[in-house]
Amino acid sequence: MRKRFGEYKDHPCSLAVYSESMFGPYEPSVVLAAAFGPGYQEAGRDYSKIDPKPSFYRFLNRSELPKDRHFLADALLSPAANKTFSALIMLSRYEINELHLEVWKRMYAMQEAGLPISNDDQVRLMEELGPKLAQERRYAGTVRVIVVENRHANVSFPEDLFRGPFDQR
Repeated sequence: MRKRFGEYKDHPCSLAVYSESMFGPYEPSVVLAAAFGPGYQEAGRDYSKIDPKPSFYRFLNRSELPKDRHFLADALLSPAANKTFSALIMLSRYEINELHLEVWKRMYAMQEAGLPISNDDQVRLMEELGPKLAQERRYAGTVRVIVVENRHANVSFPEDLFRGPFDQR
């Protein structure tokens, strides 16, 4: 296979992934772990809080893992491995569910005000706002692109591609 594509070695190479499955590529962490190994995970996220910051992914360090999981720190994406692929491209449908967005906003406001939050609050807000917002969607049918660039690639992925308002790099 390498011989077949040898003439393209000076061009960026990428893999595009699309699926109607609920598992991906809507959830980048699933696709990234499948592509680069189970140690490639979302980092820095505190799941006990509502966090508006965007996700970022990286290989965990050995010190961040229990001893029986140290193998997860062996990166399958490094200066020594996987240098051919410039990027992994995930295509997905995008829309905003107004009900879920409003519940998130209200729970985040509660958190910022220092109020305790429970699962009951989410259920209560869903029931309260559901009749008015349940069917409201913004941007239904929009296609979005998530590009995960390989910083170790022999040839960088073009910076001017996939820069739409819903795309993420």
